[in-house]
Amino acid sequence: MSTFNFSKVVIIESLEPDEFESGTVLSQYINGLREDNPDAPPAELMQVEGSNDFLAKIRELTLAVQNDGDFPILHIEMHGWSDKTGLAFPDGSSLSWNDLADALASLNNAMFLNLVVCISACFGGHFVGSINPMASAPCFALIGPTHKANGPELLGSFRGFYRELLTTLDTRAALESLYSHRLDQGGFVTTSAEDWFFKLAKGYLLRDCTPSRLRERTDKIIEELNQEGKVVSAEQQIAIEKIGETMAMVFLDRMFPRFFMIDSIPENAQRFADSLAKAKAEAFEFFHGHAPKATAFAAGE
Repeated sequence: MSTFNFSKVVIIESLEPDEFESGTVLSQYINGLREDNPDAPPAELMQVEGSNDFLAKIRELTLAVQNDGDFPILHIEMHGWSDKTGLAFPDGSSLSWNDLADALASLNNAMFLNLVVCISACFGGHFVGSINPMASAPCFALIGPTHKANGPELLGSFRGFYRELLTTLDTRAALESLYSHRLDQGGFVTTSAEDWFFKLAKGYLLRDCTPSRLRERTDKIIEELNQEGKVVSAEQQIAIEKIGETMAMVFLDRMFPRFFMIDSIPENAQRFADSLAKAKAEAFEFFHGHAPKATAFAAGE
Protein backbone atom coordinates (compact mmCIF):
# COMPACT_ATOMS: atom_id res chain seq x y z
CA MET A 1 0.00 0.00 0.00
CA SER A 2 1.16 3.54 -0.69
CA THR A 3 2.21 5.75 2.20
CA PHE A 4 0.47 8.92 3.36
CA ASN A 5 1.54 12.22 4.92
CA PHE A 6 0.04 14.07 7.88
CA SER A 7 1.05 16.78 10.35
CA LYS A 8 -1.74 16.83 12.96
CA VAL A 9 -4.95 15.18 14.12
CA VAL A 10 -8.20 17.16 13.86
CA ILE A 11 -10.98 15.80 16.06
CA ILE A 12 -14.53 16.90 15.28
CA GLU A 13 -16.75 16.08 18.26
CA SER A 14 -20.55 16.26 18.23
CA LEU A 15 -22.15 14.78 21.34
CA GLU A 16 -24.98 15.59 23.72
CA PRO A 17 -24.03 18.01 26.56
CA ASP A 18 -24.42 15.33 29.25
CA GLU A 19 -22.45 12.65 27.40
CA PHE A 20 -18.92 11.45 28.02
CA GLU A 21 -16.74 13.75 25.91
CA SER A 22 -14.61 11.07 24.32
CA GLY A 23 -13.27 13.38 21.63
CA THR A 24 -12.15 15.94 24.20
CA VAL A 25 -10.45 13.26 26.28
CA LEU A 26 -8.75 11.86 23.16
CA SER A 27 -7.39 15.27 22.16
CA GLN A 28 -5.98 15.74 25.66
CA TYR A 29 -4.39 12.29 25.52
CA ILE A 30 -2.78 12.95 22.13
CA ASN A 31 -1.37 16.30 23.22
CA GLY A 32 -0.14 14.67 26.42
CA LEU A 33 2.01 12.35 24.33
CA ARG A 34 4.02 15.38 23.27
CA GLU A 35 5.46 15.80 26.77
CA ASP A 36 7.80 12.85 26.17
CA ASN A 37 7.65 13.05 22.36
CA PRO A 38 7.87 16.75 21.43
CA ASP A 39 8.02 15.99 17.70
CA ALA A 40 4.73 14.08 17.76
CA PRO A 41 1.94 15.76 15.76
CA PRO A 42 -0.60 17.68 17.88
CA ALA A 43 -4.38 17.34 18.13
CA GLU A 44 -6.93 20.08 17.49
CA LEU A 45 -10.47 19.79 18.82
CA MET A 46 -13.52 21.17 17.02
CA GLN A 47 -17.04 20.88 18.41
CA VAL A 48 -20.20 21.12 16.31
CA GLU A 49 -23.94 20.86 16.95
CA GLY A 50 -25.27 19.74 13.60
CA SER A 51 -24.54 18.60 10.07
CA ASN A 52 -24.35 22.13 8.66
CA ASP A 53 -21.71 23.06 11.24
CA PHE A 54 -19.84 19.86 10.46
CA LEU A 55 -19.79 20.54 6.72
CA ALA A 56 -18.65 24.11 7.41
CA LYS A 57 -15.71 22.75 9.41
CA ILE A 58 -14.76 20.47 6.53
CA ARG A 59 -14.77 23.47 4.19
CA GLU A 60 -12.65 25.42 6.70
CA LEU A 61 -10.18 22.56 6.87
CA THR A 62 -10.01 22.42 3.08
CA LEU A 63 -9.18 26.12 2.86
CA ALA A 64 -6.64 25.79 5.68
CA VAL A 65 -4.89 22.93 3.88
CA GLN A 66 -4.71 25.00 0.70
CA ASN A 67 -3.31 27.99 2.60
CA ASP A 68 -0.89 26.46 5.10
CA GLY A 69 -0.15 22.98 3.77
CA ASP A 70 -0.91 21.18 7.07
CA PHE A 71 -2.34 17.72 6.38
CA PRO A 72 -4.69 16.49 9.14
CA ILE A 73 -5.87 13.05 10.07
CA LEU A 74 -9.62 13.61 10.46
CA HIS A 75 -11.10 11.95 13.54
CA ILE A 76 -14.93 12.04 13.72
CA GLU A 77 -16.30 11.56 17.24
CA MET A 78 -20.11 11.35 17.27
CA HIS A 79 -23.04 8.96 16.86
CA GLY A 80 -23.96 6.78 13.92
CA TRP A 81 -27.49 5.82 12.96
CA SER A 82 -28.55 2.30 13.95
CA ASP A 83 -29.68 1.68 10.35
CA LYS A 84 -26.02 2.17 9.32
CA THR A 85 -26.82 5.01 6.90
CA GLY A 86 -24.70 7.83 8.30
CA LEU A 87 -23.95 10.20 11.18
CA ALA A 88 -26.38 11.63 13.76
CA PHE A 89 -26.00 15.04 15.44
CA PRO A 90 -27.31 16.51 18.73
CA ASP A 91 -29.52 19.07 16.94
CA GLY A 92 -31.46 16.25 15.25
CA SER A 93 -29.80 16.60 11.85
CA SER A 94 -28.00 13.82 10.06
CA LEU A 95 -25.44 13.27 7.32
CA SER A 96 -25.60 10.30 4.97
CA TRP A 97 -22.49 8.41 4.02
CA ASN A 98 -22.88 9.61 0.44
CA ASP A 99 -22.99 13.26 1.54
CA LEU A 100 -19.99 12.68 3.78
CA ALA A 101 -18.09 11.17 0.85
CA ASP A 102 -18.88 14.19 -1.32
CA ALA A 103 -17.70 16.59 1.37
CA LEU A 104 -14.49 14.72 2.09
CA ALA A 105 -13.50 14.36 -1.58
CA SER A 106 -12.66 18.08 -1.80
CA LEU A 107 -10.56 17.92 1.36
CA ASN A 108 -8.83 14.78 0.11
CA ASN A 109 -8.09 16.50 -3.19
CA ALA A 110 -6.56 19.49 -1.41
CA MET A 111 -4.39 17.02 0.53
CA PHE A 112 -3.22 15.29 -2.66
CA LEU A 113 -5.08 12.12 -1.61
CA ASN A 114 -3.47 11.79 1.83
CA LEU A 115 -6.59 12.10 3.98
CA VAL A 116 -7.00 9.41 6.64
CA VAL A 117 -10.44 9.35 8.29
CA CYS A 118 -11.19 7.68 11.63
CA ILE A 119 -14.92 7.47 12.32
CA SER A 120 -15.46 6.83 16.02
CA ALA A 121 -19.20 6.29 15.72
CA CYS A 122 -21.46 3.27 15.77
CA PHE A 123 -21.34 1.49 12.39
CA GLY A 124 -18.76 4.02 11.13
CA GLY A 125 -17.08 1.34 9.06
CA HIS A 126 -20.16 1.19 6.85
CA PHE A 127 -18.93 4.38 5.22
CA VAL A 128 -17.22 2.04 2.74
CA GLY A 129 -20.62 1.38 1.18
CA SER A 130 -20.77 4.95 -0.13
CA ILE A 131 -17.77 4.62 -2.42
CA ASN A 132 -18.62 5.38 -6.05
CA PRO A 133 -16.24 3.77 -8.58
CA MET A 134 -16.66 6.68 -10.98
CA ALA A 135 -16.12 9.45 -8.41
CA SER A 136 -13.06 10.75 -6.58
CA ALA A 137 -11.86 8.79 -3.55
CA PRO A 138 -13.19 10.50 -0.39
CA CYS A 139 -10.04 9.62 1.57
CA PHE A 140 -6.78 7.71 1.41
CA ALA A 141 -7.79 5.37 4.22
CA LEU A 142 -10.66 4.72 6.63
CA ILE A 143 -10.93 3.25 10.10
CA GLY A 144 -14.31 2.66 11.73
CA PRO A 145 -16.25 0.09 13.78
CA THR A 146 -18.53 -2.42 12.11
CA HIS A 147 -21.12 -2.56 14.90
CA LYS A 148 -22.57 -0.60 17.80
CA ALA A 149 -19.95 0.64 20.27
CA ASN A 150 -19.74 3.19 23.08
CA GLY A 151 -17.43 6.15 23.56
CA PRO A 152 -15.16 4.76 26.30
CA GLU A 153 -14.79 1.47 24.42
CA LEU A 154 -13.72 3.19 21.20
CA LEU A 155 -11.54 5.62 23.13
CA GLY A 156 -9.37 2.78 24.38
CA SER A 157 -8.86 1.47 20.87
CA PHE A 158 -8.02 4.83 19.36
CA ARG A 159 -5.70 5.77 22.22
CA GLY A 160 -3.58 2.76 21.37
CA PHE A 161 -3.74 3.52 17.67
CA TYR A 162 -2.62 7.14 18.00
CA ARG A 163 0.02 6.38 20.62
CA GLU A 164 1.83 4.10 18.19
CA LEU A 165 1.19 6.13 15.06
CA LEU A 166 2.18 9.54 16.44
CA THR A 167 5.24 8.45 18.40
CA THR A 168 6.67 5.86 16.00
CA LEU A 169 5.03 6.67 12.62
CA ASP A 170 4.62 2.91 12.25
CA THR A 171 1.23 2.28 10.65
CA ARG A 172 1.43 -1.48 11.08
CA ALA A 173 2.15 -1.17 14.82
CA ALA A 174 -0.66 1.38 15.17
CA LEU A 175 -3.19 -0.98 13.58
CA GLU A 176 -1.99 -3.88 15.71
CA SER A 177 -2.58 -1.74 18.80
CA LEU A 178 -6.05 -0.80 17.51
CA TYR A 179 -7.00 -4.46 17.05
CA SER A 180 -5.61 -5.46 20.44
CA HIS A 181 -8.47 -3.58 22.14
CA ARG A 182 -11.37 -5.93 21.47
CA LEU A 183 -14.83 -4.44 20.94
CA ASP A 184 -17.88 -6.01 22.59
CA GLN A 185 -19.48 -6.32 19.15
CA GLY A 186 -17.80 -6.69 15.79
CA GLY A 187 -14.45 -5.13 15.00
CA PHE A 188 -12.93 -2.43 12.84
CA VAL A 189 -13.01 -1.81 9.13
CA THR A 190 -9.52 -0.68 8.11
CA THR A 191 -9.25 -0.05 4.40
CA SER A 192 -7.44 2.14 1.90
CA ALA A 193 -8.37 3.77 -1.39
CA GLU A 194 -6.34 1.06 -3.12
CA ASP A 195 -8.35 -1.65 -1.35
CA TRP A 196 -11.54 0.09 -2.51
CA PHE A 197 -10.26 0.23 -6.06
CA PHE A 198 -9.57 -3.51 -6.07
CA LYS A 199 -12.93 -4.28 -4.49
CA LEU A 200 -14.85 -2.10 -6.94
CA ALA A 201 -13.00 -3.64 -9.87
CA LYS A 202 -13.73 -7.14 -8.58
CA GLY A 203 -17.39 -6.20 -8.08
CA TYR A 204 -17.64 -5.09 -11.70
CA LEU A 205 -16.19 -8.40 -12.89
CA LEU A 206 -18.51 -10.50 -10.73
CA ARG A 207 -21.56 -8.40 -11.61
CA ASP A 208 -21.14 -7.55 -15.29
CA CYS A 209 -18.67 -10.12 -16.62
CA THR A 210 -20.19 -13.43 -15.56
CA PRO A 211 -20.37 -16.15 -18.25
CA SER A 212 -24.11 -15.56 -18.63
CA ARG A 213 -23.71 -11.78 -19.06
CA LEU A 214 -20.87 -12.24 -21.54
CA ARG A 215 -22.89 -14.83 -23.48
CA GLU A 216 -25.85 -12.44 -23.49
CA ARG A 217 -23.70 -9.64 -24.94
CA THR A 218 -22.16 -11.93 -27.54
CA ASP A 219 -25.53 -13.32 -28.67
CA LYS A 220 -26.99 -9.82 -28.95
CA ILE A 221 -24.14 -8.57 -31.12
CA ILE A 222 -24.26 -11.63 -33.35
CA GLU A 223 -28.06 -11.34 -33.68
CA GLU A 224 -27.76 -7.69 -34.70
CA LEU A 225 -25.15 -8.56 -37.31
CA ASN A 226 -27.31 -11.39 -38.67
CA GLN A 227 -30.27 -9.04 -38.95
CA GLU A 228 -28.10 -6.80 -41.08
CA GLY A 229 -27.45 -9.75 -43.37
CA LYS A 230 -23.85 -10.25 -42.21
CA VAL A 231 -22.44 -13.72 -41.68
CA VAL A 232 -20.30 -14.02 -38.56
CA SER A 233 -17.23 -16.15 -39.08
CA ALA A 234 -15.63 -18.26 -36.36
CA GLU A 235 -12.78 -15.76 -36.07
CA GLN A 236 -15.24 -12.87 -35.72
CA GLN A 237 -17.17 -14.73 -33.03
CA ILE A 238 -13.96 -15.21 -31.02
CA ALA A 239 -13.28 -11.48 -31.34
CA ILE A 240 -16.83 -10.66 -30.22
CA GLU A 241 -16.48 -12.96 -27.23
CA LYS A 242 -13.43 -10.98 -26.14
CA ILE A 243 -15.41 -7.72 -26.04
CA GLY A 244 -16.26 -8.35 -22.40
CA GLU A 245 -12.58 -8.46 -21.49
CA THR A 246 -11.94 -5.28 -23.49
CA MET A 247 -14.83 -3.53 -21.75
CA ALA A 248 -13.45 -4.51 -18.34
CA MET A 249 -10.05 -3.04 -19.17
CA VAL A 250 -11.73 0.14 -20.47
CA PHE A 251 -13.76 0.33 -17.24
CA LEU A 252 -10.55 0.18 -15.20
CA ASP A 253 -8.86 2.78 -17.38
CA ARG A 254 -11.87 5.10 -16.91
CA MET A 255 -12.22 4.49 -13.17
CA PHE A 256 -8.54 4.86 -12.29
CA PRO A 257 -7.96 8.55 -13.20
CA ARG A 258 -11.23 9.72 -11.63
CA PHE A 259 -10.87 7.72 -8.45
CA PHE A 260 -7.24 8.69 -7.86
CA MET A 261 -7.73 12.30 -9.05
CA ILE A 262 -5.09 12.10 -11.78
CA ASP A 263 -6.29 15.24 -13.59
CA SER A 264 -5.73 17.52 -10.60
CA ILE A 265 -2.90 15.46 -9.05
CA PRO A 266 -0.86 14.09 -12.01
CA GLU A 267 1.76 12.52 -9.75
CA ASN A 268 -0.88 10.09 -8.48
CA ALA A 269 -0.64 8.25 -11.81
CA GLN A 270 2.76 6.98 -10.76
CA ARG A 271 1.95 6.76 -7.05
CA PHE A 272 -0.94 4.36 -7.65
CA ALA A 273 0.28 2.73 -10.88
CA ASP A 274 0.71 -0.62 -9.12
CA SER A 275 -2.99 -0.54 -8.17
CA LEU A 276 -4.08 -0.30 -11.80
CA ALA A 277 -1.61 -2.97 -12.88
CA LYS A 278 -2.82 -5.34 -10.15
CA ALA A 279 -6.49 -4.75 -11.03
CA LYS A 280 -5.80 -5.44 -14.71
CA ALA A 281 -3.86 -8.59 -13.83
CA GLU A 282 -6.81 -9.86 -11.79
CA ALA A 283 -9.17 -9.03 -14.66
CA PHE A 284 -6.95 -10.99 -17.05
CA GLU A 285 -6.98 -13.98 -14.70
CA PHE A 286 -10.76 -13.69 -14.40
CA PHE A 287 -11.28 -13.89 -18.16
CA HIS A 288 -8.80 -16.68 -18.65
CA GLY A 289 -10.32 -19.18 -16.29
CA HIS A 290 -8.94 -18.20 -12.92
CA ALA A 291 -10.93 -16.90 -9.97
CA PRO A 292 -10.03 -13.32 -9.04
CA LYS A 293 -7.91 -13.01 -5.93
CA ALA A 294 -9.73 -11.87 -2.82
CA THR A 295 -8.79 -8.41 -1.51
CA ALA A 296 -8.85 -7.78 2.23
CA PHE A 297 -10.74 -4.56 2.91
CA ALA A 298 -12.53 -5.08 6.23
CA ALA A 299 -10.05 -6.39 8.75
CA GLY A 300 -11.60 -7.18 12.07
CA GLU A 301 -15.09 -7.96 10.79
